[in-house]
Amino acid sequence: DLLRDYRQLAEKSDLTDAAINRLHQLQQAIESQDGWSLQQKVEEIISRLQLPSHKYMNELSGGWRRRVALAKALVSDPAGLLLRGPPNHLDMAAIEWLEKHLLAFNGAIVFITHDRSLLQNLATHIAELDRGHLRYWEGSYESFLTFREQMLADEARHNELFDKKLAQEEVWIRQGIKARRTRN
Repeated sequence: DLLRDYRQLAEKSDLTDAAINRLHQLQQAIESQDGWSLQQKVEEIISRLQLPSHKYMNELSGGWRRRVALAKALVSDPAGLLLRGPPNHLDMAAIEWLEKHLLAFNGAIVFITHDRSLLQNLATHIAELDRGHLRYWEGSYESFLTFREQMLADEARHNELFDKKLAQEEVWIRQGIKARRTRN
């Protein structure tokens, strides 16, 4: 609002003393809120995400609206970000810029994605929900894949042992009461 008022007033050619004073007040208010750098940040994000700045939200498709929501989150400079599919609807240049921007981000980031490249480049902690079990891993995506392969191999080995024991028990059950007495 301050920037808009400042621009509207600055565009006038015949400024009165009151208008000049108001312009000065607006400039001080903008500077106190770091408004000039905020505007620069907004313009950079609009450019990097290739947003159509001349359109209203109701004119945009779902993919463009997601880009605008991402831009809004990045501009607001929050303490944390919760992102679902952040590279969706972005081209390669925008994805590369987003990765660099998120790497430089000072807050916490929780993101849900299928993009393995993004996972490898950004993830430092991974939580995976698999068949109702939550696995938590601290480290890179590549090291998580190694950990998961080991977990799945261990699980397969335990399943094989269980199946073998179950087969032995089934044979024993089928031998009848005499075999059960002998075993007991």
